[in-house]
Amino acid sequence: MVHLVQSPCKPMTPFPQIFTPALGKHGFLESIPRPASTPVDSVPVLTCLQSSPLLHRCLSELHSEVSALDLRRFCSFLSAGTELDDLREALQDLKALAQHYKMNSDLDASSEEESD
Repeated sequence: MVHLVQSPCKPMTPFPQIFTPALGKHGFLESIPRPASTPVDSVPVLTCLQSSPLLHRCLSELHSEVSALDLRRFCSFLSAGTELDDLREALQDLKALAQHYKMNSDLDASSEEESD
């Protein structure tokens, strides 16, 4: 199952400058390189997220990896307006989401055992 977001993602500072020149102003690959002075204004988004017991592990690993980062070392995040408290809150939400998938997979496993 694939879902296409109806509107493109608008990259915020500093991200318009990180894309390869092969991407055009609207985030599509172009045959003529985009001038360095022209930022990428939008990027099409294609995503898929399905419920699976593997999501607990994936989300937990994402939480661990991001938690290990010290954003104070990445001045571009802080200068773009990222607040450390907001990041901590998002990480707590991510951990809670991972726990929900763990609990759901535990429930599925116990209901399968009962039906056997």
